[in-house]
Amino acid sequence: MKRSGLMRAARWMLIGMFLGGPALGVVLAPGAARPGALPFTALIYGLVGMVVTGHRPRNPVGWVFLGAGAVQGFAWLAVSLSARGSSAAESAPTTANFLDVVANMTYIPTMLLFTLFTVLLYPEGLPSPRWRPILWAAVIAASAMTVGAAVAGTVRVGDVAVSNPYGSAAWNGRLFGIGGAVITACLVLGVISAALRIRRSVGVERAQMRWFASAVALVVALFTLYLVVPGLEQSRIGEVALFAALSCVPVSCGVAILRYRLYEIDRIISRTASYAVVTGLLLAVYFVIVTSVTTLLPKASNGFVVAAATLAAAAAFRPLLSRVQKSVDRRFDRERYDGLQAAEAFSARLRDETDPAAVAAEMTTVVQRTLQPGRLLLWIPGDVADER
Repeated sequence: MKRSGLMRAARWMLIGMFLGGPALGVVLAPGAARPGALPFTALIYGLVGMVVTGHRPRNPVGWVFLGAGAVQGFAWLAVSLSARGSSAAESAPTTANFLDVVANMTYIPTMLLFTLFTVLLYPEGLPSPRWRPILWAAVIAASAMTVGAAVAGTVRVGDVAVSNPYGSAAWNGRLFGIGGAVITACLVLGVISAALRIRRSVGVERAQMRWFASAVALVVALFTLYLVVPGLEQSRIGEVALFAALSCVPVSCGVAILRYRLYEIDRIISRTASYAVVTGLLLAVYFVIVTSVTTLLPKASNGFVVAAATLAAAAAFRPLLSRVQKSVDRRFDRERYDGLQAAEAFSARLRDETDPAAVAAEMTTVVQRTLQPGRLLLWIPGDVADER
């Protein structure tokens, strides 16, 4: 009872930091803090953490998410107070600088909660005690890097470099170099741990790991686009895409931990892959048509070419989606694909079958093979009843 009381108190304290920090910052210094993708992503992490800790208080991932939101809420408040102090004539400049340094110190702990702690603790905690030294090594390295952020000669708050009157660039470089190398090694080991769990998982855990792996794959795909498309990460579309992709990680983890519509991951993957492939193919068709027509007919009207390319892409969308979806379902949503194939085969045989007993036997066989119910009762009024 005492332990549950402490957990409730800790939860409400973190919720207070998570929600109260930004709220106080907006009240005390409206418009001063202009957060980027990281604080907004931490907002999603915090919200998911609130839900998970409320329903599954013993799951450590919910506390990790709520802790990340609380740390960023505190950072938001520090940045807002710094802006308020800088604009006040009676406030000493070093006070604002100190608050900027404090806000900068929260970056490393937040990223550690986002990455290594999530990878190692998802979905129900450490897979075995032998992975515990990795967490401790990462915590020690992150602490060293946090101290390095505190003693840096300059710190960055958003896009602005702020002088740190308490810092020295020499110590900052050493601590960041050592701590960064240790955390990188820990992250590699954490990814290996997740890969091993995905390979060995079965049943519910396998579905949970597939939710997580799908969200991580989306983030990796986005960063790959950043490398391929120059300037994408600096555009407004790139910021929105980054926020959406990073938000998929806590949302997918929350769905998997709470087991809400857990087994629909195969359908989500198949539909996402289908629409991604079809969109890419249609963009390629659109580009080829526009480029070819403008090259062969330089005097052609641009409006006519664009309209023709759009109509061609629209006409090809439905048949192309149907073909691609069937191909993707064979790989990612095999159970649904096999079920549809069995149902179609049964409906074709049903048109030629006249014996009710044969129809009943065939129907029960198809239902058992596709849905795998624990108990099946088929009743046909006046003729046949079959129970299995």
